[in-house]
Amino acid sequence: MIKIKELKERISQETILVPFKMSKEEDRIIRCDKLVTGNGGSTSFLRSPVKEGYVNLLIAPNVAVVEGKEEQYIVDEHGFFADKDMRFIYGSSLDKNIGASVEGRYPDVIVMVADSFLKYTDKLQEYKIDKILIDEAHSVVQQSDYRSKLVDFPNK
Repeated sequence: MIKIKELKERISQETILVPFKMSKEEDRIIRCDKLVTGNGGSTSFLRSPVKEGYVNLLIAPNVAVVEGKEEQYIVDEHGFFADKDMRFIYGSSLDKNIGASVEGRYPDVIVMVADSFLKYTDKLQEYKIDKILIDEAHSVVQQSDYRSKLVDFPNK
């Protein structure tokens, strides 16, 4: 496991992408710990470029995080997400389709909770997935004590 310690207040896109570059170079999954929550790592991931024809996945620790990311996307006061089709999948979300939109466009980024990821595993097989970020992965491990679906989640 590598540890990311950004000396700035927020984690940059360049820094958050380091483990993904290492993973491709070494042809293996790289697990990383950004050491601190709330420092913009998942937002930097969402703002990072998506390879043409691929999708990036952000697996969030809970619905509140997905809703917060959805709100960021809707408001988008700085135009960070203007070029991305993003879907937000959780129990009461309006997004229920992870396939093509009515315009025929597939999402660039899908943000979902771990339960939704497991529910849509078969559908996700249709995609070329470039990057997966399990945000606050330690939460998934902790929640597996009382949510049996999440036992051994990182290896599913």
